[in-house]
Amino acid sequence: MKQNSFGGFPADGLCSDSAASVRAQSAVFEHRDLLSGDYWRQIPAFSGVSQEDFHSHTFQQRATVTSVPQLRSTLGGLVSESFFEDLSSGMRNAPMAIWTRGPMPNAN
Repeated sequence: MKQNSFGGFPADGLCSDSAASVRAQSAVFEHRDLLSGDYWRQIPAFSGVSQEDFHSHTFQQRATVTSVPQLRSTLGGLVSESFFEDLSSGMRNAPMAIWTRGPMPNAN
């Protein structure tokens, strides 16, 4: 079987070499396209944090998010209010812990 451009083998249904298949593969693996540079500065709560501080374990401990209100405060307006409503509803229906450290919110 032919390896895809991501170094692995395509999932079922993505084996074709067509342009549509390439786009589908890109979408499937988009979450692996991590940002580089000072990507955390896009997050309102971390916009003034230096690279040295951001990568320190003490910052990671201080910046740990453990609740919906903390996440809302950290992300500011980066996500819609409906996201927080869905998250809150989901946590009421299936209680779980939120444990997000500084480098985790890494979205394009």
